[in-house]
Amino acid sequence: MVLVDWRDDFKIGIDSVDYEHRQMIELINAVHEKLRRGVHTHLRPLRA
Repeated sequence: MVLVDWRDDFKIGIDSVDYEHRQMIELINAVHEKLRRGVHTHLRPLRA
């Protein structure tokens, strides 16, 4: 399950920043998926 889908309208026109933002969204989605599946219970406080 994806929490945030990357969309081209998120781009600001600076390739290096756009790349970092896309990577950040991928990390957010990865953490969300692990929390949703109950993996890494030490991350549960992040749900707040």
